[in-house]
Amino acid sequence: MEKYFRELTRNIRLDHDTATAPYPPHFHDSIEVIFVLDGAETACCSGVAYRLKPGSIFLAASNTIHSYRDRSQNFEKLMLIMEPGLLMGPGAQLLRNAPYNPVWNDPERKSVIWSLIQQAYAQQNRIRKDSLILLLSTVISLLLEHMDLQKTADPGNSIRNIVDYCREHFREPISVGHLADALHLSQSHISHTFSNVLNISFPDYINGLRMNEAERLLKSTQMNITQIAVQSGFPTNRTFNRVFLKQFGVSPTVYREQLHIR
Repeated sequence: MEKYFRELTRNIRLDHDTATAPYPPHFHDSIEVIFVLDGAETACCSGVAYRLKPGSIFLAASNTIHSYRDRSQNFEKLMLIMEPGLLMGPGAQLLRNAPYNPVWNDPERKSVIWSLIQQAYAQQNRIRKDSLILLLSTVISLLLEHMDLQKTADPGNSIRNIVDYCREHFREPISVGHLADALHLSQSHISHTFSNVLNISFPDYINGLRMNEAERLLKSTQMNITQIAVQSGFPTNRTFNRVFLKQFGVSPTVYREQLHIR
């Protein structure tokens, strides 16, 4: 999962995810559905926190502010990101509506929903796109049978601009002052957005983006630690190691070594 920040995605994305770094507040035009396979995490949606565990399904509708934190080390999930305009049947309601309660728990994971999403994940590269859309539309329609919907409000242009800018520039030296100058907004407005809308401090938000990038690079590339620190936006190795150790409890080097043991 890549990219509050406004996330730009392919029209369908269905991935297996084992990332353990927090995922900062974000929103996007697509819906996002999490199917927890193992471990636990806390999902925050519109300012409310929900603890997810194996069998939990979490749905964030279009333009709903959501984030993830407190992931256990054994955390594992399937993640669907999909443009709601592609959905057929009841799922199309998610263009302008969101669940009152975005979480449905199915502890035994024996439901038709779980069978279908696992089938979609296994077959996504072997079936026609229209067949995949039909399969995913069925998953969402069945899920919505367990959820009541309400109208959603657009987060607003200034929030969109703030998160877009952060996503594009988190690898660079960045501050509230930089944001204010670039977006022609007051620093107090930006600070209010982070503290009262996103419920996260600006430094923690930027470090969250950087940590997600660093974890991705550690898992998927052979770049050395210094290269990863620079690519993730940290000014020095020392700062990178300090933030990483605080987040993961081990250094980046040890974290990478542990990846090969699992």
